[in-house]
Order: sequence, then structure tokens, then C-alpha cells
Amino acid sequence: MVLELRKLEMEGALKIHYVWFSGKRIIWQGTDGLSRVAGDKCLKYIQLNETALEREPELEATLLSWLPGEWRVATKEDWFHGAFNAPDVGWIWMPPQDLARAVLEQLCEIKDKHFCRGHNFVKN
Repeated sequence: MVLELRKLEMEGALKIHYVWFSGKRIIWQGTDGLSRVAGDKCLKYIQLNETALEREPELEATLLSWLPGEWRVATKEDWFHGAFNAPDVGWIWMPPQDLARAVLEQLCEIKDKHFCRGHNFVKN
């Protein structure tokens, strides 16, 4: 099956993104073949658009308690503007899974510009 999917990618000039989710979510959704109770849509259980903070609101306080000095959690606006203009602050980056690659590229650009400050990248 993996070989067939890879051939489809090459022949169709497309990129297939594989998403894994836990067995518990498969059981809740009902596609495991054993539990036919729920039968919900799969996308309800694959939250690619949620950040780690949206899933775990207390995560921000925990991270800030671990890190010395001044740190800020980068918002969507900070990914492209705010983090470039605050050279004395460390940034915690927590993008949703569907934007992680683009945000990581922004982080690399900022790291080149402000190489002395700290960055933490949290991916859920």
C-alpha cells in the first residue's frame, strides 16, 4: 500500500500527508471494526488546526515557570511581525500542526536576524 501511494505521488505530481492518531481515537470514532457505536467523522478526532495551548491551556504557565528571564508566547501576528521587532525577548512558538512548517521557516529567519535570543518550539 505504501508503494502504491508513493507511485501515486510521483505520477500525479502531488504530495500525500500522512496523519497518525491514537488507537483510542480510532475506537471513539468507530473505524476499528469492533466498536460501531460512535461512527463520527474522522476529522473531528484529528485536530490539525489547534495549537498546543488550545488543547492544554495550562501549558503556558508551566512553560513560563520553567524558563528564566522574559519570555512571550508567539501569537499568529508575532510569527510574521512581533517576533522580528522584539530582540530582547525569548519566544515560545506553538503553531498548529497544519502551519508548523511555515512557522518553523519564520523562526529560522528570525533566528538568523536575532541570533542571541532564545526560542522554544512546541509542536503538539
